[in-house]
Amino acid sequence: RSLSPVKQHELFHGKVQLSKVLAEDVGGMVVAGPHLHMTLCNTSQIGTMCLADKRLVCRFGGRGAGDGQLRLDVQTGLAHCARRERLFVSDSANNRVAALQTSSSSAELLWLSSTRGEDCGGKSKIPFPTSLAVIGDNIAVISGKQQNKLLIVPLCAGDSFGTPRPLGGNGTALGPIKGGVVTARRDRLFLANGSSIHVLSSEGVLWQTISVSVRNGPAVPRCITVDDKRAYVLFWGGVYIVDAHESLIGSGSSSH
Repeated sequence: RSLSPVKQHELFHGKVQLSKVLAEDVGGMVVAGPHLHMTLCNTSQIGTMCLADKRLVCRFGGRGAGDGQLRLDVQTGLAHCARRERLFVSDSANNRVAALQTSSSSAELLWLSSTRGEDCGGKSKIPFPTSLAVIGDNIAVISGKQQNKLLIVPLCAGDSFGTPRPLGGNGTALGPIKGGVVTARRDRLFLANGSSIHVLSSEGVLWQTISVSVRNGPAVPRCITVDDKRAYVLFWGGVYIVDAHESLIGSGSSSH
């Protein structure tokens, strides 16, 4: 697919005014309506903050391997699906992805299921999941501590999960996944993998690869987010911005 050229920018030494509202070790976070959900790594809980008054109003979970329990890591990711009112958590050290019920009218979270449910035979199919994103009727999740893979996991009826389909690795269009973080925008999936940004369809079909010239630090992406015009990638050495054509970002309203 032919796309217009992209322009790359760098941001270093930016100064912003910060308000410290939570003195805890926070890993992943995601905004869901009036709430901010975040992983509290020290206690292996999901904390929910009311954005209106910046108060932590709810905690979910606790360290353990049973239903409703979590074993979180600093790399643990969160993804919210407004259409389904679901919060997906990469329960990293338990080697599973969990689905929680959310609501715009309540800060309470409810455990629904995980990828270690009966439909998966009681065995984990997602070793050490980290970054994840909801894309269409699937979840894209980075899996593995070293030999990482990008997995496409179908979301099925009754809050169950389908069989994960691996992408990436030697001999594939994506190549080896080096660390890797993902995000989604409308019907596009964005994977920051080493010094490259891969743009994929909701089914995992590779559309384009963009090279990023990373300086002042290793090419290890830590976070990626996308708006209507740009992709923003956080590396250890700074934030890199890619200006993209509309055909790269996608058009129409989001339904995730």
